Amino acid sequence: MGTNFVNYACLLKREILMKNVVVSFILFIILILTGCSSQLSYYNSTADISQYSKSILTEAKLLKWPEDVRYSFGVAVASDRNTSDSSFISYALFVPAGSTVKEISDLRIAYASPVYEKDLEYLAQELDKILRKWSNKSSSVEGMYYEFYSGPEDEIIKSIGASEWYPSVKFEFQNTEKHLISVLTIGPDSFKYKYTFDEMKELAALQMLLAEAIDEIRTREKHNRNHSD
Repeated sequence: MGTNFVNYACLLKREILMKNVVVSFILFIILILTGCSSQLSYYNSTADISQYSKSILTEAKLLKWPEDVRYSFGVAVASDRNTSDSSFISYALFVPAGSTVKEISDLRIAYASPVYEKDLEYLAQELDKILRKWSNKSSSVEGMYYEFYSGPEDEIIKSIGASEWYPSVKFEFQNTEKHLISVLTIGPDSFKYKYTFDEMKELAALQMLLAEAIDEIRTREKHNRNHSD
């Protein structure tokens, strides 16, 4: 009696397993047939709605640091040509990097911050004044301070009686009896890179790159005018 019961249980279990296999196979076939069957779709035209498109070609050139100065950020000159309306603009890019910059591929171009020619001129002129007074020691009651800011105008947050701004390029200088601080900050407020200039030759190298950038921008703008006439 016990043996017959065990045999019956085994047969019942095997029958259940076979039924499960059959059901699974049928469901698999149904899914395949459903997936392969064509579905009716409808097209809702939006061609009567005004469309906007933009096509920009950017060409950039990295400016090289002097051999005795190395920084993990770079200055490049870039030109944008809007192939839709043929507009053209050249500017400098301040770009952080993960290590010493030797090639343009070393730059973290996604975090690049543009600065226009006139702003480069302001900064270069002030750096010249700073460099001439770099070694001047202030008394305990004197100090020299300078700040430069550049960034998208739409980043200015205005409120009643005040405004808040998140510049993408910021240079700060301070010379007092106890401190000489020179710092460049690149990047938006949420992700910034800071670089210090501890020696006069380092800040002089930055000024040299700014002068090169201004010359390169002017050359590109002149070349574009000559070929567009």
